[in-house]
Amino acid sequence: MNWEILGTGLSVVLLVEAVIPGFLGVTYFWREKKVGVQNGVLRCAILGMGLSATVWSFGYGVIGIADNYDVAILFRTIGLVGVPGFMFSEAFLYIMQAEKRKLPRNAYIILFAILSFLDWYFFSNPEVDEFISIGSWTTFHGLPSPYRIYHNFYVVFTFLLLLYFGTKWLRQPHYKRDREFIRNIYFANFFMIFSCIPDTFLSVIGKPALPTSS
Repeated sequence: MNWEILGTGLSVVLLVEAVIPGFLGVTYFWREKKVGVQNGVLRCAILGMGLSATVWSFGYGVIGIADNYDVAILFRTIGLVGVPGFMFSEAFLYIMQAEKRKLPRNAYIILFAILSFLDWYFFSNPEVDEFISIGSWTTFHGLPSPYRIYHNFYVVFTFLLLLYFGTKWLRQPHYKRDREFIRNIYFANFFMIFSCIPDTFLSVIGKPALPTSS
Protein backbone atom coordinates (compact mmCIF):
# COMPACT_ATOMS: atom_id res chain seq x y z
CA MET A 1 0.00 0.00 0.00
CA ASN A 2 1.33 3.43 -0.95
CA TRP A 3 0.60 5.32 2.27
CA GLU A 4 1.86 8.64 0.90
CA ILE A 5 -0.53 8.74 -2.08
CA LEU A 6 -3.48 7.42 -0.08
CA GLY A 7 -2.92 9.75 2.87
CA THR A 8 -2.33 12.84 0.74
CA GLY A 9 -5.42 12.08 -1.33
CA LEU A 10 -7.60 11.72 1.79
CA SER A 11 -6.18 14.96 3.20
CA VAL A 12 -7.15 16.84 0.03
CA VAL A 13 -10.63 15.29 0.16
CA LEU A 14 -11.05 16.52 3.75
CA LEU A 15 -10.02 20.04 2.76
CA VAL A 16 -12.47 20.13 -0.14
CA GLU A 17 -15.43 18.64 1.72
CA ALA A 18 -14.81 20.79 4.80
CA VAL A 19 -16.79 23.59 3.17
CA ILE A 20 -19.97 21.51 2.81
CA PRO A 21 -21.16 20.96 6.43
CA GLY A 22 -20.45 24.55 7.45
CA PHE A 23 -22.29 25.89 4.40
CA LEU A 24 -25.27 23.61 5.04
CA GLY A 25 -25.36 24.53 8.73
CA VAL A 26 -25.31 28.27 8.06
CA THR A 27 -27.84 27.95 5.23
CA TYR A 28 -30.27 25.97 7.39
CA PHE A 29 -29.85 28.40 10.29
CA TRP A 30 -30.78 31.43 8.17
CA ARG A 31 -33.45 29.72 6.09
CA GLU A 32 -35.49 28.20 8.92
CA LYS A 33 -36.38 31.41 10.75
CA LYS A 34 -39.58 30.11 12.27
CA VAL A 35 -41.02 31.15 15.61
CA GLY A 36 -40.70 28.61 18.43
CA VAL A 37 -38.19 27.35 20.96
CA GLN A 38 -37.93 23.87 19.45
CA ASN A 39 -37.14 25.22 16.01
CA GLY A 40 -34.52 27.53 17.54
CA VAL A 41 -32.89 24.56 19.27
CA LEU A 42 -32.76 22.60 16.04
CA ARG A 43 -31.32 25.55 14.10
CA CYS A 44 -28.57 26.16 16.69
CA ALA A 45 -27.72 22.46 16.94
CA ILE A 46 -27.42 21.98 13.17
CA LEU A 47 -25.37 25.17 12.90
CA GLY A 48 -23.07 23.92 15.67
CA MET A 49 -22.67 20.49 14.10
CA GLY A 50 -22.03 21.97 10.65
CA LEU A 51 -19.39 24.46 11.79
CA SER A 52 -17.75 21.86 14.05
CA ALA A 53 -17.52 19.35 11.21
CA THR A 54 -15.95 22.04 9.01
CA VAL A 55 -13.30 22.87 11.64
CA TRP A 56 -12.69 19.16 12.28
CA SER A 57 -12.25 18.31 8.58
CA PHE A 58 -10.16 21.38 7.76
CA GLY A 59 -7.81 20.93 10.72
CA TYR A 60 -7.08 17.29 9.98
CA GLY A 61 -6.88 17.95 6.25
CA VAL A 62 -4.12 20.53 6.75
CA ILE A 63 -2.13 18.07 8.89
CA GLY A 64 -1.58 15.81 5.87
CA ILE A 65 -0.09 18.57 3.72
CA ALA A 66 1.78 20.42 6.49
CA ASP A 67 5.43 20.99 5.64
CA ASN A 68 6.58 20.97 9.28
CA TYR A 69 5.42 19.52 12.57
CA ASP A 70 4.72 22.87 14.23
CA VAL A 71 2.03 23.57 11.63
CA ALA A 72 0.67 20.04 12.07
CA ILE A 73 0.45 20.48 15.85
CA LEU A 74 -1.30 23.83 15.47
CA PHE A 75 -3.94 22.53 13.05
CA ARG A 76 -4.43 19.35 15.07
CA THR A 77 -5.31 21.60 18.03
CA ILE A 78 -7.68 23.62 15.83
CA GLY A 79 -9.23 20.53 14.27
CA LEU A 80 -9.85 18.96 17.66
CA VAL A 81 -12.13 21.88 18.56
CA GLY A 82 -14.57 20.35 16.11
CA VAL A 83 -14.67 16.92 17.76
CA PRO A 84 -16.23 17.82 21.14
CA GLY A 85 -17.94 20.76 19.41
CA PHE A 86 -19.83 18.39 17.15
CA MET A 87 -20.64 15.99 19.97
CA PHE A 88 -21.82 18.76 22.27
CA SER A 89 -24.05 20.25 19.57
CA GLU A 90 -25.69 16.90 18.96
CA ALA A 91 -26.04 16.13 22.67
CA PHE A 92 -27.56 19.60 23.16
CA LEU A 93 -30.20 18.79 20.54
CA TYR A 94 -31.01 15.39 22.06
CA ILE A 95 -31.22 16.68 25.63
CA MET A 96 -33.33 19.71 24.74
CA GLN A 97 -35.79 17.58 22.78
CA ALA A 98 -35.99 14.61 25.15
CA GLU A 99 -35.76 16.16 28.63
CA LYS A 100 -38.71 18.43 29.40
CA ARG A 101 -37.80 19.19 33.04
CA LYS A 102 -35.83 22.43 33.09
CA LEU A 103 -33.48 21.81 36.04
CA PRO A 104 -32.23 18.33 34.99
CA ARG A 105 -32.01 19.50 31.38
CA ASN A 106 -29.80 22.45 32.25
CA ALA A 107 -27.68 20.29 34.56
CA TYR A 108 -27.07 17.72 31.80
CA ILE A 109 -26.09 20.44 29.32
CA ILE A 110 -23.69 22.17 31.73
CA LEU A 111 -22.09 18.85 32.73
CA PHE A 112 -21.61 17.81 29.13
CA ALA A 113 -20.21 21.24 28.21
CA ILE A 114 -17.56 20.82 30.93
CA LEU A 115 -16.72 17.28 29.79
CA SER A 116 -16.47 18.48 26.18
CA PHE A 117 -14.10 21.32 27.03
CA LEU A 118 -11.92 18.96 29.08
CA ASP A 119 -11.78 16.53 26.18
CA TRP A 120 -10.45 19.25 23.87
CA TYR A 121 -8.06 20.56 26.53
CA PHE A 122 -6.61 17.12 27.34
CA PHE A 123 -6.67 15.48 23.91
CA SER A 124 -5.07 18.46 22.15
CA ASN A 125 -1.96 17.96 24.28
CA PRO A 126 1.08 17.24 22.04
CA GLU A 127 1.91 14.18 24.18
CA VAL A 128 -1.10 12.29 22.76
CA ASP A 129 0.26 11.83 19.22
CA GLU A 130 3.66 11.70 17.58
CA PHE A 131 3.90 13.18 14.09
CA ILE A 132 5.79 11.36 11.34
CA SER A 133 6.46 12.02 7.65
CA ILE A 134 5.93 9.48 4.89
CA GLY A 135 7.37 11.19 1.84
CA SER A 136 5.54 14.51 1.55
CA TRP A 137 2.60 13.33 3.67
CA THR A 138 2.43 14.13 7.40
CA THR A 139 0.53 11.85 9.74
CA PHE A 140 0.78 10.60 13.32
CA HIS A 141 1.08 7.64 15.65
CA GLY A 142 -0.87 7.41 18.88
CA LEU A 143 1.16 7.45 22.11
CA PRO A 144 0.17 5.88 25.46
CA SER A 145 -1.32 8.73 27.45
CA PRO A 146 -3.85 9.30 30.23
CA TYR A 147 -5.29 12.03 27.98
CA ARG A 148 -6.16 9.39 25.39
CA ILE A 149 -7.86 7.32 28.09
CA TYR A 150 -10.00 10.34 28.99
CA HIS A 151 -10.84 10.88 25.32
CA ASN A 152 -11.93 7.25 24.97
CA PHE A 153 -14.08 7.63 28.09
CA TYR A 154 -15.61 10.80 26.64
CA VAL A 155 -16.47 9.11 23.35
CA VAL A 156 -18.08 6.10 25.06
CA PHE A 157 -19.95 8.34 27.50
CA THR A 158 -21.21 10.50 24.62
CA PHE A 159 -22.39 7.45 22.70
CA LEU A 160 -24.31 6.13 25.71
CA LEU A 161 -25.77 9.57 26.45
CA LEU A 162 -26.96 9.99 22.86
CA LEU A 163 -28.38 6.48 22.86
CA TYR A 164 -30.32 7.16 26.07
CA PHE A 165 -31.71 10.56 25.12
CA GLY A 166 -32.21 9.55 21.49
CA THR A 167 -34.35 6.59 22.58
CA LYS A 168 -36.26 8.82 25.01
CA TRP A 169 -36.82 11.38 22.26
CA LEU A 170 -37.91 8.72 19.78
CA ARG A 171 -40.53 7.34 22.20
CA GLN A 172 -42.28 10.69 22.47
CA PRO A 173 -45.25 11.50 20.21
CA HIS A 174 -43.98 12.72 16.85
CA TYR A 175 -45.06 13.29 13.33
CA LYS A 176 -43.72 10.81 10.80
CA ARG A 177 -41.28 13.44 9.51
CA ASP A 178 -39.77 13.87 13.00
CA ARG A 179 -39.26 10.13 13.44
CA GLU A 180 -37.49 9.91 10.09
CA PHE A 181 -35.25 12.81 11.12
CA ILE A 182 -34.27 11.05 14.37
CA ARG A 183 -33.53 7.80 12.55
CA ASN A 184 -31.39 9.69 10.02
CA ILE A 185 -29.36 11.14 12.89
CA TYR A 186 -28.83 7.62 14.26
CA PHE A 187 -27.63 6.46 10.83
CA ALA A 188 -25.28 9.43 10.53
CA ASN A 189 -23.81 8.69 13.97
CA PHE A 190 -23.01 5.08 13.11
CA PHE A 191 -21.46 6.19 9.81
CA MET A 192 -19.31 8.73 11.66
CA ILE A 193 -18.17 6.10 14.19
CA PHE A 194 -17.26 3.76 11.32
CA SER A 195 -15.32 6.54 9.54
CA CYS A 196 -13.23 7.16 12.68
CA ILE A 197 -11.78 3.63 12.67
CA PRO A 198 -8.79 4.23 10.33
CA ASP A 199 -7.36 7.30 12.11
CA THR A 200 -8.29 6.09 15.61
CA PHE A 201 -7.26 2.45 15.71
CA LEU A 202 -4.49 2.43 13.10
CA SER A 203 -2.61 5.10 15.05
CA VAL A 204 -2.92 3.12 18.29
CA ILE A 205 -1.50 -0.12 16.81
CA GLY A 206 1.49 1.68 15.31
CA LYS A 207 0.25 2.13 11.75
CA PRO A 208 0.06 5.53 9.99
CA ALA A 209 -3.24 7.20 10.83
CA LEU A 210 -5.45 7.83 7.79
CA PRO A 211 -7.46 11.08 8.01
CA THR A 212 -10.99 9.74 7.60
CA SER A 213 -12.81 11.15 10.64
CA SER A 214 -15.55 13.78 10.38
